[in-house]
Amino acid sequence: MPVSSFARRKTSKVDPASCRFHACKNLPPAPRRSPTQTWLGGTLHGHYPVREYSLDYYLLEKLRFSGVDKENLADLISIVASRKNKYGITPVSVDVESQPVPNGLTMHYLVDSITLHKLTNVLLDTPRLEKLSILPRGIPRTTQFELCLTLA
Repeated sequence: MPVSSFARRKTSKVDPASCRFHACKNLPPAPRRSPTQTWLGGTLHGHYPVREYSLDYYLLEKLRFSGVDKENLADLISIVASRKNKYGITPVSVDVESQPVPNGLTMHYLVDSITLHKLTNVLLDTPRLEKLSILPRGIPRTTQFELCLTLA
C-alpha cells in the first residue's frame, strides 16, 4: 500500500538550519505591543486622536428630519446643551414631541439623588418648559431617578 504524502511529511525529518522559518532565529526579539497596536504602512494604528463633536452637533444630526422647524429646533437644542454645560446632566435620549405637527422635544435624564436636589434651579433656569416628570428607577437602583423634561 502506498504511503500518502501527508504521512510522508509527518514522518520526514527537516533540518532546522535549512528551514526558512528558522532563518530568523539569530535576530533580536521584536518589541511587545498591545493587541490594539498594529504596524501598517509605517504608522502605528490604534492611537489616533479622536475628534469629539458637541452635543449640539449630535442632536442636530439626529433630529434633522424630524419635522420640527429649523429655527425652533436650533433654539430647543441650545436649551438642552445649556443644561449639559451648566448642570453637567447629559440626556440619555431625546425625542420629538407633539402631534400631528412636532414642535417640542422630550429629554430623558438619569440623575442621582444629589443632582435631584438641584432640580429647583433647573426648573427656574429652563425656558419653554412644558412638562416635568420624575420617576424612581426601582429597587436595585434606589438612588437613581429618571427625569423627563418636555420643551415646547
